[in-house]
Amino acid sequence: KMERKEGPQTRERKPVLVDVGGQQRKGWSVGHLAKRINRSVPTINHWAKHGLLPETPIRSDGGARLYTDAMIMAVGEAVGRRGQVSRRDESFRSEIAERWQELGVESD
Repeated sequence: KMERKEGPQTRERKPVLVDVGGQQRKGWSVGHLAKRINRSVPTINHWAKHGLLPETPIRSDGGARLYTDAMIMAVGEAVGRRGQVSRRDESFRSEIAERWQELGVESD
């Protein structure tokens, strides 16, 4: 009888406290963003690589991209309105960038 292996175990990451517009916020990893919006990390990386996701200015001390809860919510809402995100959907990026700007986060 073959023993069935389970997939890789992912532990819940803790947020990093970051300064956003002079206020302390929780900064979350790309993995947390992906989990919250029900997408994979490779999908998020693909969006970033192709300019569909604005560059977050929030970084960990090690340089990892970080997202606040409000930033994650904005991405999730934009994804929810579309279902699928097309490479040709320029409004996806601008919608997220505008929402982040309203939150006091200046993206690229």
